[in-house]
Amino acid sequence: TKLRVSVLPLRIQTGRHGRNYIPRNTRYCLCCRSLDIEDEFHCICISYYFSELRRKYIKRFYYTNPSFVKYHLLLRSNNKAELVNLCKFI
Repeated sequence: TKLRVSVLPLRIQTGRHGRNYIPRNTRYCLCCRSLDIEDEFHCICISYYFSELRRKYIKRFYYTNPSFVKYHLLLRSNNKAELVNLCKFI
């Protein structure tokens, strides 16, 4: 549910409030130290920090050559096992 309503504690969300404000284009991922914005797509499909969990819970199709199209396919999946595994990953 938190993923769907964008309230996960990711920098894309936490960096936009009050004294913790960080410009949107500089809310980089602190886990993998890349210059990618830390958002849901990055954490689920790209971040090196989560690669072991990703391999364990998410089908290879979704994270090899990642794209927003594949990400949306994963979120819209009707396959109960895929959704349960996505929940475990999160």
